[in-house]
Amino acid sequence: MQRFKLFVLAVLLPMAGVHTATIAQEVAEVSSQGPKFPTEVIKRPFTLPSGSFEARLQMNKDVMDTDNFVFRLGVGVGITNDLELGVMWDGVNVNQRQVNKSVGLNAGYFLYAVPGVAAMLSLNVPLYFGGEQRNAAGALADNGYVFRSVSLSMPTAFSINSNMNFMAFHDDFLAIYRGSPALADTTVDPDLHAKIRLPFKFGWQATSRLWLNLGTNFATFYLGGTDKFVKNSKYIWQETPITASALYAITNAVDVSLSTGFGNLQDPGKTFNVFVGLNVRAGRLDG
Repeated sequence: MQRFKLFVLAVLLPMAGVHTATIAQEVAEVSSQGPKFPTEVIKRPFTLPSGSFEARLQMNKDVMDTDNFVFRLGVGVGITNDLELGVMWDGVNVNQRQVNKSVGLNAGYFLYAVPGVAAMLSLNVPLYFGGEQRNAAGALADNGYVFRSVSLSMPTAFSINSNMNFMAFHDDFLAIYRGSPALADTTVDPDLHAKIRLPFKFGWQATSRLWLNLGTNFATFYLGGTDKFVKNSKYIWQETPITASALYAITNAVDVSLSTGFGNLQDPGKTFNVFVGLNVRAGRLDG
């Protein structure tokens, strides 16, 4: 019998700026005759098996923002059974007829698995090549930095039973960045700041092919050199994001996913978003 780690599915997106890709996992036992990458999401490893790769196509739409309808493209490669490297291009904004000039580099590394608990480490570094940008008010929104931020996650899965689990610390648990994107003004701030999020989600393997998720974020803490950042920290009773997602595995090599939710349930009319993803894998998936 082989102990499998969990699989973090970055069906990418940060929905609404958040790399929201949808994440699934659990510690499971499978026979050595079984596939390295099963159809059931809850039995999948955290990272792609060595010698395999995955192509990712994503569409993200903020329903209330008529200017935000984005297609993204990405790829991930299993370097070893514990290490996955990937790249994501922010693609094309259809409504604005604009090619986005940013690329995200990411890496995932399996940490440990013990009965009932498993964890991995995930690193994301976006690179920007668009030069200086200004917001609608004409204020300088960025000053041409290619490197502006780095985010770190440690998805940790807790098994509830053979079909359900609970995930915490996924989806940009810690972010370090230049400027103040959390604040209403977007003027340039060359100093580094940090943001800590406490996301969690429940996952359910409803059938052998259908995986369901329901997630939110308990709190967001903005850390910086001014009291303004501290005052902008938010708790779930002040800002309530919620996302429901479904992934259907056509085979262990092809998934389609749908995610929808609100950036803040307390202001639903302005924060509703939809995400659609297609993941296609090839290589050494079946042992």
